[in-house]
Amino acid sequence: MMEKKFRLEKYEEINEEIISIDGYTDEYSIIQALKLNIDGQTKPSSMQFARRATINEHSGSLRCSEAYINTLQNGIVNATKVSIGSSNGGDIYAQNIEIENLNENTNIICANSLKITNLNSENTTITVDYKQIPILISKLELIEEDIQHLEKKLSDAKQHNIPDISFLSKSIVRFKNEKKRIINSTQNTKIEIQNSTKETNKVVFILEDTTKTITIKKGNNIIISI
Repeated sequence: MMEKKFRLEKYEEINEEIISIDGYTDEYSIIQALKLNIDGQTKPSSMQFARRATINEHSGSLRCSEAYINTLQNGIVNATKVSIGSSNGGDIYAQNIEIENLNENTNIICANSLKITNLNSENTTITVDYKQIPILISKLELIEEDIQHLEKKLSDAKQHNIPDISFLSKSIVRFKNEKKRIINSTQNTKIEIQNSTKETNKVVFILEDTTKTITIKKGNNIIISI
C-alpha cells in the first residue's frame, strides 16, 4: 500500500490504511489509520486512532496499539505499548511504557512495566492499575465476547456431535489465559529508573486502593518491583 501524505485542517477527518503528515494536525481533526506517521505536531483537541503511530510532537489525543512519540507536550496517549523521547506533560495510559526523559507534570498509568532512563521530575505520580487503562478494558470486553461466543458454539457442537470440540475448547482456554494475563499484569509490575538527576525525587505509587511514597536520591539503576 502506497503511503499518502496529508495536511489536516480544522475539523477535517481522514481514514486511510497508511497516513503520513509532514506538518501539524489542526484542532478538532480526526485521523484513523493502520500506520500513522506525523513529522510535525498534533494540536490539542485533535484525535488519532492507529495500530502503529510515530509522532514527532504530541499535544492531541492518541489511541493505538504501539506508539513512538519524540516529545509528549501535554497530550493524551492510550496504548498497549508506548515509547517516548521526552515527556513535558500529559497523560499516559499504557500496559508497557518507556520514557527517555521524564520531566514535570506527566500523569502515568501503567500495568506491566515502566522504564525511565532519566528521571528529571522532583515529584512524580505513577499509578499501577490495569482498570484505568481504556485500551486494556476494551480488550477485556472483546475477549469476554469471544469467550461467550465460543462457549455457545462449543455447547452446540457437543449437542450435535460436530468434530470441532477440541479446537473450540483450546480456543476458549487461550482467550481465558489472555484475560488472566491482563488482570494479573499488575501483580508483578517492574519499574526501572536508570538515572535520577535530582538530588531527591518523590515518587508516589498508587496501586489500586493502596498509596506508597518512595523518595529516590540522585543515582543510577533503580529497580522497583511492585
